[in-house]
Amino acid sequence: MRVHPPTARTKNLTRIEFGFLDDATHKKKTLVFHQCANIRFIMDFDVLADGCIFGTKGSIARFDIPRMRRFIKSQRRHWRVEYMPPMPKDKPIQKKLKSIRSYVLFTIGFFGGTAEVLAKNCKLKTD
Repeated sequence: MRVHPPTARTKNLTRIEFGFLDDATHKKKTLVFHQCANIRFIMDFDVLADGCIFGTKGSIARFDIPRMRRFIKSQRRHWRVEYMPPMPKDKPIQKKLKSIRSYVLFTIGFFGGTAEVLAKNCKLKTD
């Protein structure tokens, strides 16, 4: 996994890449998420290593507005930031919540964990 963070405040060019090895073709494939807004990554590497032959369980792309809103808001407690009144607590995410319909919630299931990425699009590249 590689995270390419934003380099400017004006544009969200955040990119997240997951590399995989295709068992059938033995070619490296990269799943690239563009214009990422949020990520949640839960992994147990002992379980992943134990099932390394199988690797990825599957993936899902969801366009579920209430679920995406909950996903964004659930991460607020991890920011470790407090905003002073009169600034609202959700100030940094207001713009994202207003444009929520331009995002998709992608879930990648691994045998040993899950990655959830809120992004505008994704592409599978073969190296």
